[in-house]
Amino acid sequence: MRPRAGVLAINFSFAQLEICRKVCPEAQAVQMDAARLGLASSSLDAIISVEAALHFHTRLDFLNECARTLKPGGVLSLSDILLPRTRGPLSRTVPEENFLNDGNEYRAILRNAGFKDIKIESATDQCWGGFCRGLQKWSQTNPEFGDTDREYWRENIAQLHQGATNYLLISAVKPAV
Repeated sequence: MRPRAGVLAINFSFAQLEICRKVCPEAQAVQMDAARLGLASSSLDAIISVEAALHFHTRLDFLNECARTLKPGGVLSLSDILLPRTRGPLSRTVPEENFLNDGNEYRAILRNAGFKDIKIESATDQCWGGFCRGLQKWSQTNPEFGDTDREYWRENIAQLHQGATNYLLISAVKPAV
């Protein structure tokens, strides 16, 4: 049997927190800016962030907050998306400071934030590509769509698929004191 862990769900969106409260009522759902966590230093065992860090103002501030709030030996685990600097439809909500060229730049900012044992894996085709292929299949088989709708989705999903330059799976550890 696994020990019970407390779950603190943090989101800037009140609507998403309401969904969290319904789906996972045992979690403590708190509205907070992930780049400015109102939590004590060294108070968390682990942090998980899924496809969110690219939107934070800024990603670097978020990573610094993770390093501050994790206990020594605590683990940061995240998926993140690197987008091209062109201001396409995907990148409209991304602060300019968050654009990175590759996993090596990501590794450098994690190191600068104080993390060690950094593992970065590109999973662009498996994750992002899989999402786009699933969305394409759904759009082609949805009985509510006519041919015009299907063509619209086909074109937009192709742009979406090409929009992410890298989908990264990342883990890093806050060094023990």
